[in-house]
Amino acid sequence: MFSHVKRLKTVPPRKAALVGSASFAALGPVYFIACNAVAQLLHPTENPIAVTVSFLVFGSYGWLQTSAFYILGISFIALAAALVLKINSKINMGAIVVFLVGVAFILVAGNHVQSPGTVITFSEKIHRDSAIAIVIMSP
Repeated sequence: MFSHVKRLKTVPPRKAALVGSASFAALGPVYFIACNAVAQLLHPTENPIAVTVSFLVFGSYGWLQTSAFYILGISFIALAAALVLKINSKINMGAIVVFLVGVAFILVAGNHVQSPGTVITFSEKIHRDSAIAIVIMSP
């Protein structure tokens, strides 16, 4: 009855994983930029040149900035997975650095900065050191 319909070929699991991780890796930065733009609009008094994006976490819409850092970190980890899948399962230095940048972004998301003028906490030190690591590992 359906002999005229061609059967779809199944996608190999490795290729499906590659396409999925690469797609998520591409969407993460777009989400990050969109969230930063919205968070900046919600904080019109903050000067984006004088204050880092980490300070956009304060206020009732801080979850938006936190989610942006989490998604960006996960997208870097997905990019590292895509790099490993693309180059025949060989872990190279580039994939390791991209993975570590993703972990650092997740640490930034999970450890917020403190309000100016308050005592520096261990969480803020993790945030600061992770941000420094991101800068060092970025090209």
